[in-house]
Amino acid sequence: MKLPLTILLVFYSIHSFAQIKEFKPSTADSVLKEQTSGIIKLKEILKDSIKTSQSDTLKNSIFEQVNKLEDVFIMSKSKYDAVSLGIIEKEVKPLTQYERQLYTAGDFKPIHLLSLLGGSLQVDPIINAISGRTKRLKKYIKVEKKENNILFLENHYQEFMLNNLNIPKELLGRFLNYLIENDTLQDLINRKDNGALYFFIGDEWFKFKEFQEDILPLLLKEASETEE
Repeated sequence: MKLPLTILLVFYSIHSFAQIKEFKPSTADSVLKEQTSGIIKLKEILKDSIKTSQSDTLKNSIFEQVNKLEDVFIMSKSKYDAVSLGIIEKEVKPLTQYERQLYTAGDFKPIHLLSLLGGSLQVDPIINAISGRTKRLKKYIKVEKKENNILFLENHYQEFMLNNLNIPKELLGRFLNYLIENDTLQDLINRKDNGALYFFIGDEWFKFKEFQEDILPLLLKEASETEE
């Protein structure tokens, strides 16, 4: 009786082990499938959340990273220049066209003849002096300065002359031509003395009226006829 019972127990154990062996792979496969599907879904959720967070970050960064500049103040001309720093002794004035030509041509002076003692002589200044070119260039420079002075007076003092001095507009051009013949005007312009220029223009206007008192009506009439 013991032997058949033992055999039955062995067969039962083998049968149970076989069922367990058949059952385990199916269970493991189902668990693996569920885990795989869960991982795929998790990846999709993470991708969507990353896209959303990235778009929100970009949108916000556009506005949050705007740099606003502070007020910009344009300061006046610096008081430091080449003269104040000692680089040059005095301010360099740019030469006009005729001044450059005169500088190139050379201005002949009797002292140039002393160069003969040293065995050299500058020929260009002598030739230009003989031909009259130097004299013409000097004349052109004077005319150029007078034209520049007229433009300077028109741009800076025309309103003062018309409104404060009550100079008739018809006489303004003639009065300006009268002013530029005075050497004091050039000196005041070079010194940039605006206050002295106002007084100078006023004094010269009263002198001009006295000089032209007799012919002033004729000048006004002539000017009006010219405009017509």
